[in-house]
Amino acid sequence: MRSLFTSTNIRVVRVGRLSAKILRIAFLNDRRREDLLGEVEYIQYLFKHGGSVSNVVSSRKGNLLEEITHSNHTFFVCLFEKAKGKMLVENHYQYREGVPITEYYYNCGKVLGKLHQLSKGYAPVHRRYSFFDKYNVEYIDKLIPDTLSLLKEKMPGLLKTLEGLDKNPESFGMVHFDYNDGNGKYCRCIRSNAEQRRRDEVR
Repeated sequence: MRSLFTSTNIRVVRVGRLSAKILRIAFLNDRRREDLLGEVEYIQYLFKHGGSVSNVVSSRKGNLLEEITHSNHTFFVCLFEKAKGKMLVENHYQYREGVPITEYYYNCGKVLGKLHQLSKGYAPVHRRYSFFDKYNVEYIDKLIPDTLSLLKEKMPGLLKTLEGLDKNPESFGMVHFDYNDGNGKYCRCIRSNAEQRRRDEVR
């Protein structure tokens, strides 16, 4: 087992005789239990509807998210199947031999497009906060230091412009904020025409 620290979570990777798993431990107070539960429910929805994401594994109690309190601190824990394949950097930024890197980015776009398409039909049980619930004038004012006075002056107008944009479900909804080379893997798969291709998977 090995641990990986990110800005918001601890990830513990387990590799053994059975399929590899990733244990995600959220330890910051930046998200409520309902927000985290909304995340894993959404991921499971994508998986069940054919999205290329790592499935969430239920606990022995049948829960997607467990809450643990230790020394007056609350931790939220969930378990994922580890995505198969390798990250692009692990292959020295080479996709497939003889294939231009542009095919990788094209395939990534198809995967992301499918996730967004599936999201249009998602009706959350535990709804996450909206963008504007968090990123409002008060929050931005606290976030930006007074030394950046011009930025502080311009941000309220930008937020007002964003709030005025069309919120039609065809163009507004759930997005994958950090969809990038470091947050996904690709692997070989056999398609019906028996050609070996790549399948990109969000982890």
